[in-house]
Amino acid sequence: MTYLLDNQVKTQIKNQVSLKVSFKVNIESSKLKFFRAILFIILMGVSSCGDTPYYNKAFSFKNHIWNQNVKPKFEFEISDTTKFYDMLISVRTTSDYAYNNMWIYLKTTTPSKLEAREPFQIRIADDKGEWLGTKTGTTIQNELKFSKRKFPEIGKYTWYLEQGITENEIKEVLDVNVQIRQYEEPN
Repeated sequence: MTYLLDNQVKTQIKNQVSLKVSFKVNIESSKLKFFRAILFIILMGVSSCGDTPYYNKAFSFKNHIWNQNVKPKFEFEISDTTKFYDMLISVRTTSDYAYNNMWIYLKTTTPSKLEAREPFQIRIADDKGEWLGTKTGTTIQNELKFSKRKFPEIGKYTWYLEQGITENEIKEVLDVNVQIRQYEEPN
C-alpha cells in the first residue's frame, strides 16, 4: 500500500511540475512572441526611413514578351510642385535578349489632361556585345534616369510605356519598373 501511495504522490508531483513547466514555457513563448513583434515593428520603422521611393511600381510581361499592344500604365499623385524628383525607368531583360538597345515611348498625361509622347533609347549592350547594365545570373537590368526634375502641376499623372522597335514584339523582356524619389542634394 505504501508503494502505491508513493507512486500516486510521485505522479501528482510530476503532474504539478509538468504543469509548472508547461505554464512557464507558455509564458516564455508569449514573451518571445511579444519580443519578436516589438522587434519586427522597430525594424519596419527603421527600414522605412531613408531612401524610400515616393512611387515604385513594376509591370511584368507574360512569357517575357513585350507586344506592341501592351502598354504598362503607371499612375501617381504629385502634391508639391516646388520639390525636385529623380525618376527612374528600369528594364530587365534576359541574357538572350537579341538587341543592343531598346527604344521606348513615354506617354505622359498631366492632371489637366495635356498629353506628350517622347521616344527614349535604353542602351542594353555596347558595340562589342558586352552588357551595359547590372547583370545578375541571366538577368540584365538597365536604367533610364531623369534627375532633379519638377512636375508642373499638382494632381494625378499617368505614364504609359510603349515599346518602340519595328517588330511587333520584343522577346526576353522580364519587366519594367518606374520609381520616383524625392531629389536630395549630394553631400
